[in-house]
Amino acid sequence: MSWKPSYRNTVRQLSTPLLYAEILKLENSIKHLKRSNEELKLHGHENEDDGQWTENIVRENEDVIVKQEEQIEMVKGEILERGQSGHVELGVQEWGTVPGEVNGNGDAVHKSEEVGEPMELEEDEGVHL
Repeated sequence: MSWKPSYRNTVRQLSTPLLYAEILKLENSIKHLKRSNEELKLHGHENEDDGQWTENIVRENEDVIVKQEEQIEMVKGEILERGQSGHVELGVQEWGTVPGEVNGNGDAVHKSEEVGEPMELEEDEGVHL
């Protein structure tokens, strides 16, 4: 049985801000899996005895990456169906924001991809780190 119908149903139940958060989560996971694969490949080349198990893990990670890329496309499709196409076209990964996310003060919160810490954006005063 395919995972796609179940995931699609789950995605449809998420609020729009949570859809953007899901994309960020998946993109972050893909980034770490790719980095891990590079490290595993290097380790496998340096240590021939470990080559087989590292190759198996790399293949498994690549399968997970493909699945997560498909999940991202499904989430983007749901966002587009809701009429939120402008945000998807901007590319969530490029500047790492989750539209509609606010802090306790009601201010928009944007996450810095490099540091991973929230930055508060205030009107007319710029960005405060």
